Amino acid sequence: MFNLTDVYLCYKKRGRYNCKRFDDFVKADKYLHENFTNLTDELSTTMIPVCKFNPFKEKVLRYKLSKVICNIEKID
Repeated sequence: MFNLTDVYLCYKKRGRYNCKRFDDFVKADKYLHENFTNLTDELSTTMIPVCKFNPFKEKVLRYKLSKVICNIEKID
């Protein structure tokens, strides 16, 4: 099966967002649980799908990430 999207695991660590590309959500989730479960500091994460064939991947990723972090409010 051919996957048409890349999944970017974006996480905020030490006040800065970083994004890592994966082939699918399962691999991204596995990486997240293997590498970030033992951290003591607060960690913000999200997964963002982006089409593999989009020539503007970085711009699309920045736009989608900005929409996610701008609209976050405290939820009780």
